[in-house]
Amino acid sequence: MVSASTLLGLNVLLSVAQYWSPRIRKVISPGALMVIRDGRIIEESLRRELMTRDDLIERLRAKGIDGVEGVRVAYIESDGDISALP
Repeated sequence: MVSASTLLGLNVLLSVAQYWSPRIRKVISPGALMVIRDGRIIEESLRRELMTRDDLIERLRAKGIDGVEGVRVAYIESDGDISALP
């Protein structure tokens, strides 16, 4: 019971801190990370996200995109979802 209350309290504290401080918000939720530009995978971004090329291609297929060649730009959003623009 105590540990659950502690976790809940920390969650509330971090939520309030994120709301009031852009610096804390950036550290906790860094924002979108570009993983594809002009049909080329940015390997550095994949390493940063601990994602393989196969993982990225699989997630693109789940979005209905067949390959990276036709993608102008793609991002991994802060919630882990992938946004791609053909």
